[in-house]
Amino acid sequence: MHFASLSVVFASFGALVSSLPTEPASHASKALRDVVVFPNNTWVENIAVRSNGNLLVTLINLPEVWEVEPLSGSAKLVYSFPNANVSLGIAEVGHDVFAVNVGNFSGTGVGVPGSWSIWTLDYNTGNPSSKKPAGKEITAIPPAVFLNGLAALTTKPGVVLTGDSFLGQVFAVDVFSGRYSVAVDVPEFKRNTTAALQLGINGMKIHDGSLYFTNSLQSPLLAKIPLSVNGNAAGPVKTIAKSAQYPIDIGFQADDFALDATAEHAWVATNPSNFIVRITTATGKQQIVAGGKSDQTVAGATSAAFGRNWYDKQILYIVTDGGLADPSSAGVTGGKIIALDTTKV
Repeated sequence: MHFASLSVVFASFGALVSSLPTEPASHASKALRDVVVFPNNTWVENIAVRSNGNLLVTLINLPEVWEVEPLSGSAKLVYSFPNANVSLGIAEVGHDVFAVNVGNFSGTGVGVPGSWSIWTLDYNTGNPSSKKPAGKEITAIPPAVFLNGLAALTTKPGVVLTGDSFLGQVFAVDVFSGRYSVAVDVPEFKRNTTAALQLGINGMKIHDGSLYFTNSLQSPLLAKIPLSVNGNAAGPVKTIAKSAQYPIDIGFQADDFALDATAEHAWVATNPSNFIVRITTATGKQQIVAGGKSDQTVAGATSAAFGRNWYDKQILYIVTDGGLADPSSAGVTGGKIIALDTTKV
């Protein structure tokens, strides 16, 4: 895809948003460090953590997955998907096996219908010498328009839930058989049809039998819905936060997010708003913990995940687009992986 075109889309949306008071300065500058900075015009989109602690990140500007060692910051390309120009959601579906949303965007950042599929990257059957995973296309999903968030269903081994941000639906996909079906379709997933960007359900995480999700451009900001064993809705949506209570720059209420170990808090990346916001899931209380409107620290934060080793379980690894979604607010750097020590915020 072409970032110039995508930036125009974001900028046109920003023109529709009223100016808001300037937010306070970053709360967490001493708790943040850059793990790795990619070249300019690199949009790092999503993140998963391997059992060995290494970070796997997907790119939007290229259909690639990179692996990063979080202490040294060393990075290597581990897979490039054919016949696609973007990769988005990534989640571990089995030990060292990761499912990935793969497809195509048009030049204006809009999903191309019929181009989407689910792939797996399997380190167990990959190349031992290069330490790279084996890639396999599991199934095409012809009805999909924009597969974005992805989460593994903990009650059904080998099944992932993938959210279509344009359709406002969640598909269940069996990575063993390739079968898929619409699992959940509720009004709270739908996009704001009057917005310049047609994005509804975005980030997705599963915890304790419920699907937690964000809706980027309309209420609810953050909510959850109970799931059956097979991944279907087992009750109504419960809103955690109805709308953003933090200053919004270009209008994104939320992109993807991470849940801490007990799901006490959701740590939400707000993309062009350039914040990390901590939401208390019991009360919906929202607090900016990093970033700022004109602050490049976490500019264009797209997703986050907690470490898995004893030394970094309290470290939130944040990925960013380097400000590409809204270059006017903080300028553009390379997309990043940033480590936030959550014990210091």
